[in-house]
Amino acid sequence: MEGRDTTIDIEKQYFINNNNSNFLVKLECNIGSRGKFLRLISGSFGVLVGIVAASFLYVQGIDVGAMWLVPASLIGGGSFAIFEGWSGWCVARALGFWTPI
Repeated sequence: MEGRDTTIDIEKQYFINNNNSNFLVKLECNIGSRGKFLRLISGSFGVLVGIVAASFLYVQGIDVGAMWLVPASLIGGGSFAIFEGWSGWCVARALGFWTPI
């Protein structure tokens, strides 16, 4: 490897090693078992209703447009609620908001 400047490689490696921690978020459990259960149930219900709504729109022959935002939002929001229930981490509580359950 003659003629190759290794200082650039060392600088890149230093940047990678020392800046990875800035991008990782530690998801600490901030909800109890009742909150986990509620989020899992409500998320499952949201995904199920979203799938039913998408099926209804598909059977009716409605083209992709603004109407498809409803089932997409239900499925996306339900999936995120399932993630919160599974991980025990609530985004609202992480931002400092108080949630009753």
